[in-house]
Amino acid sequence: MTSATLTRWYALREHAEQRRLWTSLARFKVAACGRRSGKTEISKRFAVKSAMAPHDVSDYHVLLGSPTWQQSRRVFWRDIKALCPTWALKGQDRRRAISESEMTIDFANGAQIVVTGLDRPQRAEGTPVDLAIIDESADVKEEAFTEHIRPGLSERGGQAWLVGTPDGRKWFWQAAQKAQEDASGLWSFHTWPSSTVLDPAEIEIARAELDQRTFEQEYCASFLDATGRVYYAFRRELHAACLLYTSDAADDLLCVDLGGRRIIKKKKMTGSMYLIPLLRCVPSYLCTSQCHSLHITHTYTLHTSTE
Repeated sequence: MTSATLTRWYALREHAEQRRLWTSLARFKVAACGRRSGKTEISKRFAVKSAMAPHDVSDYHVLLGSPTWQQSRRVFWRDIKALCPTWALKGQDRRRAISESEMTIDFANGAQIVVTGLDRPQRAEGTPVDLAIIDESADVKEEAFTEHIRPGLSERGGQAWLVGTPDGRKWFWQAAQKAQEDASGLWSFHTWPSSTVLDPAEIEIARAELDQRTFEQEYCASFLDATGRVYYAFRRELHAACLLYTSDAADDLLCVDLGGRRIIKKKKMTGSMYLIPLLRCVPSYLCTSQCHSLHITHTYTLHTSTE
């Protein structure tokens, strides 16, 4: 190896769960981990090691993907190149073995590493896949894996790593559940928080700066659910007010600003009218899972007076 390559293969701190991920014989591995906890570094090294190893096929194919092409280039490409020793490359010639435009690396043993973005998952099609590693899986569309990558694994029994930080209970959570419940050895589940890698002082700073849900998701690798709320911190007893109606409610005219800024209850009677602000008030009928982008600033009830 060159000195630069040797430098890039710096020693990692011993980590029992990362070792279990590396050595697991499961075909499908799900790793839900905290931010900056080494999950992507492990993925890069495993991809290069796998490509350089002897294989029964002459065209072993490794796919590295993340949510977008730009993200894959930023997160994977430079490090993958640095991890590849020149002696292992095709013709021992880095300029010919490495394609900057296609983000591919060809090895002397016939293997190839492809780095791509899964915002256009069709890029992953066309060849059998022996190892697929998806980073930030929670941000990748489910069909990118199920419809475009998974079929490519079938031809030669390819492996897949689904790696990322939890984000709600979408398909990545479903895959994690499947891996935890599997008893056949086909799937394995791995998880570790950021605190097992990062400085404790940094963890405490993050804990103090972030709200509890964000901290638990991003640093503790917890799968959390907003349970259908307008926004995750919504609490009905704190933010919702019950609008009470009198017996002549049928004569009322209820007007709702769809921007979520005010609710006007207007009596069909004469007299002066005045606004009463209800701060942090969200009407209960607006508290549905469909209201993803609702932002409540102030709510006003318009009253009338006959004085």
